[in-house]
Amino acid sequence: MTHNLLLLVFIFIFASCSTTVNEKDVAFSEKQLQFINPYKTNDTLFFEFENKSLGDDTVIIQSFKKEQNFTRGFMGPPINNYLDVQIKHLPIDKWQGTKTGLPMTIEYQRFISLSKIPEQGDSTVCICFKNFTCSFIPDTIKSMKQLSFGGKTYSCYALHHEFPERIKDNSYIETLFWNKKLGLIAYRTKGGGTWIKKTGH
Repeated sequence: MTHNLLLLVFIFIFASCSTTVNEKDVAFSEKQLQFINPYKTNDTLFFEFENKSLGDDTVIIQSFKKEQNFTRGFMGPPINNYLDVQIKHLPIDKWQGTKTGLPMTIEYQRFISLSKIPEQGDSTVCICFKNFTCSFIPDTIKSMKQLSFGGKTYSCYALHHEFPERIKDNSYIETLFWNKKLGLIAYRTKGGGTWIKKTGH
């Protein structure tokens, strides 16, 4: 009898400490989704060096990974909504990513990550590309600029490396250039070299 009573008390406490929200309460904003919308699974992106003296840089959109939790239980994880776009670099993916097996091999790199955790406040976007990384709150991003790449002019965001102290040499990426409709359209290294997305890809 005492055991059953204690069990009922525990269940009551557990239930009273749980919080559940609707999916719309953790839905991503349009400003977040604009970074995901240009892409779909199996898209292949080709970037060429500005003077075409180097080979193409090829990237494949490998998958979209979603993780959602609409209930916060007793001592459980927070209510959250995550969405990752994962990419594969060709001919070999040597960038920081998920490693499996022995010897350790990298299967993919998280390219774009959206996250919304209501109890932590603002929603965020994180972008990783090769040795570049930055994270930001979409509502605080600076206004778009008119920039020219490959003879064409685009409205785009200039996204700068979040940790400039990690830029080791001139080959490291310093800035990404992002268009709402086309996504990543170009990137520039510390040495000033620019890689531009090929038209039609």
